[in-house]
Amino acid sequence: MFDSSFREDHHTYTLKIKNVGLGPALIENYKISLNKVNELDPHSVFEELLRMVNTNTPAKGRAHCVANYLHTGDAVDKGNEKILIQVSLPTDGRSFMEGRQIAKELVNMIELSVFYKCHYGSTHVASKKHNAEPNKRLKSFATLTGTD
Repeated sequence: MFDSSFREDHHTYTLKIKNVGLGPALIENYKISLNKVNELDPHSVFEELLRMVNTNTPAKGRAHCVANYLHTGDAVDKGNEKILIQVSLPTDGRSFMEGRQIAKELVNMIELSVFYKCHYGSTHVASKKHNAEPNKRLKSFATLTGTD
């Protein structure tokens, strides 16, 4: 989701996963790469997100970032969603479309895969590759509301 209502005078991009299945999704493995930096763990993913945002946006250290991690054994219940990454950048007078373009550039630097087992025991993967749209199982919402 990309909007400006989460934080006043900010454009916010949120990447989240949502279980649209019939039962819980049991996480078996989670892999995330930011700006082609691989092997990120629950601690380094936040540090790399900050580095990526500060290097590739005009935020100049003023961005608000959130990075969550899915652990083996975690569950996402039917209909629930979990925020994986959230970045709020000061608008600094940027238009809706300018903010959206910055978010698109950040999205292109994210690669992730969520391996999970469904209620019926079969294993699936939801993924988003560099410079690619998320597959149908990984929901990445990209909407923006603003005061243009």
